[in-house]
Amino acid sequence: MTVVTTHGSASVKALRALSLVMVLSCGAAALGGCNSSTDFFTDAYLVNQARASVGARPLGWSPALATKATDWAEHLAAMGTLSHSNLPAGAPAGWQELGENVGYARTVTEVHTGFLDSPEHRQNMLNPKWREMGIGAVRAGDQVWIVEEYEY
Repeated sequence: MTVVTTHGSASVKALRALSLVMVLSCGAAALGGCNSSTDFFTDAYLVNQARASVGARPLGWSPALATKATDWAEHLAAMGTLSHSNLPAGAPAGWQELGENVGYARTVTEVHTGFLDSPEHRQNMLNPKWREMGIGAVRAGDQVWIVEEYEY
């Protein structure tokens, strides 16, 4: 199994609340920022689950970051190669710091595991400073391309 990536105390209630926020955000932002599958929900859940395991607060959902992440995931899938986006481009106003993880594999879980197995990606994902995230997940052939955007 090949997993390729590159770097750039929550309760079940909190994780469920995040899912509801994401659904409502996607409904409100139907013209931009929502992925066409449930892969981004899976990744968002896995991110907050990993954060909960180390006592980090769950991340809120940013429709602007989701749009940015989805656009970049589509670009990566079309190009067939990994690279980082221009982090400030498309980021919501008022950010102080931005982070990004990009990767692809056959499943969302494989990408997530790859991020956790990489010290740089793990540190980025679990950064206690982050407040919000946006995720893009695009399927191309037998691969899912994941982009995770973080900000505070």
